[in-house]
Amino acid sequence: MGVILNLAPEIERRLREKAAQEGQSLEDYLRRLAEESLGAEPPPSRPSADEWEAELRAWAASHPTLSTIADDSRESIYEGRGE
Repeated sequence: MGVILNLAPEIERRLREKAAQEGQSLEDYLRRLAEESLGAEPPPSRPSADEWEAELRAWAASHPTLSTIADDSRESIYEGRGE
């Protein structure tokens, strides 16, 4: 959802300056201020590629290894179908 906010030029200029000082766009700066004023927690940060890979490998390792091998060859799939 979008919100249009009409500000006095001086207020907008000052807000842009503050946003730039924090390395943010005006939109991101105002969003953060709004979330902080509501006591909202920031969205969780995304894990790095290495963290994600480690979590995926840990998840995969937590499952049992099956001793059987699945035969997923074309011949086994279509066996008995008249080909």
